[in-house]
Amino acid sequence: MLQHNSSLHLNAAVTGIRKNRDFDFLVMTPGRSYRTRFVVNASGLFVDDIARMVGDEDIQLVLTKGTMAILDKAVSPLARNMIYGTFGKDHSQLITPTAHGNLLIGLGTFIKPEDKTDTRVTAESLKEVVQMARGLVPAISDKDVITAFAGIRSDNTKASAPGDFFIEHSEHSPGVIHAAIGSPGLTAAPAIAELIVRMLGEAGLRLEEKKDFQEKRNGWVRFGTSSQEERQVLIDSNSQYGHMVCRCEKVTEAEIREAIARGADTMDAVKHLTRAGMGRCQGGFCGISVLNHLARQFGVPPSRITKQGEGSYQVVESRRGRMADSRKAMTSPEKERR
Repeated sequence: MLQHNSSLHLNAAVTGIRKNRDFDFLVMTPGRSYRTRFVVNASGLFVDDIARMVGDEDIQLVLTKGTMAILDKAVSPLARNMIYGTFGKDHSQLITPTAHGNLLIGLGTFIKPEDKTDTRVTAESLKEVVQMARGLVPAISDKDVITAFAGIRSDNTKASAPGDFFIEHSEHSPGVIHAAIGSPGLTAAPAIAELIVRMLGEAGLRLEEKKDFQEKRNGWVRFGTSSQEERQVLIDSNSQYGHMVCRCEKVTEAEIREAIARGADTMDAVKHLTRAGMGRCQGGFCGISVLNHLARQFGVPPSRITKQGEGSYQVVESRRGRMADSRKAMTSPEKERR
């Protein structure tokens, strides 16, 4: 196992990498710089950008974009297993159940995104995936769609066979490992992690087994999947379990607070941990409550809470903020002298 004295730094985009010599790099971010002997370049769609920072020009991604839609749980009985229709390099016709019970449809015709952040969903692409899904299950309707999203993937790289993964040591910068992963990368992730750890050890990184490593991560009680008897016990032990924040997914205040205590600091982070906002209304009922819980827990105004990080603010201007500005103006030095 990898040595365990590690720390995680989020919202720290890499702006440059300076190579001092082999196995000696300075990784620069807006907040600070990090000196390191090894760099694992597993940056997804930006793996080619990071590669160029260390002098490797041969990784070139070919990007495609597809659209997917999530259906209301009311129609989940229409398909119990993954259903594939036609499939090729330029399109996919798919219906599949998700782990949480919704049906997922997509991907339609693959198109070339304008750039790496082009995740827009057009009316035409959404209409197409619904029509393709109806070709497999005619009972599906566009009224069943509760949300849609577009995903960008890398089809292949110049450094490997088309469509294959590329996991290799840097050609020009010893100490760097590139991991350019195509689809489906999620299923291969555990094996990829083991491979990269082994490669780091072979390159000279000292590996030390963590004696007190915990194989299982403790979760917390889910009110929505608990029995009626279990729910009553939860409410008796903590009244916050009796306050329903998300009606669609049956997420309580206790679970929202637990998610924030475990590190969720954005609306999407709370959603991913608890599913609050993942139901039919897509946060129409619970969104404001989740926003206010985050603001109170972090001691900041609601205008500082984001959906998924810097730039995705949920409240542009609040009435309280305007009133505060007015009071500040009334107590300016010029007013005080009067």
